[in-house]
Amino acid sequence: MGAISIAGRGRRRIGVSDYNLRVGAGLVPALGTVRTQEETMTQQEASSPAEQDGPFAELLDIRPGESANGVGTAFMTVADKHRQRAGAVQGGILVALADYAFFRACRSVLKEGEHAVTIELKLNFIAPAREGELTARTNIKSRGGRIIVGDMEITGPDGSLIATGLGTYMTVYDRRTTPKLD
Repeated sequence: MGAISIAGRGRRRIGVSDYNLRVGAGLVPALGTVRTQEETMTQQEASSPAEQDGPFAELLDIRPGESANGVGTAFMTVADKHRQRAGAVQGGILVALADYAFFRACRSVLKEGEHAVTIELKLNFIAPAREGELTARTNIKSRGGRIIVGDMEITGPDGSLIATGLGTYMTVYDRRTTPKLD
């Protein structure tokens, strides 16, 4: 995949490289860090599942659950750092939890050399999350050529619905580890 460009009448051309797309999803190392495929595999084998998916999930204390056959789960125990002034979990934290669970569902269906990045995510907030363990469950509904669509829900410790939504991911290839086809 080359650069994605957005241009229109009277607008300046904006380019987003593959690298920037993958950095946003936590799929590649930070700037200035280059690792061989062997080093990456060694690091992944020695780290926790959350660390393998990037540092953002670890920062928010999001933990991976089961992921197989297009279904993904993730967990987070509400802490003070997740709350806004009114005492409920801040909406962006819930979006991150749902996105992480969806990413794990996508990983369960990707082919070797493929990665998935979020291109759209919509979450409707049903009730405030204030305490306890939150569970995000996602289910892939459709996978086309490069587009993956699925639904998601977040429930509270008692199973009550906190949020529900829909996400769209796009598959990309990591040029550093995917062999070039002639």
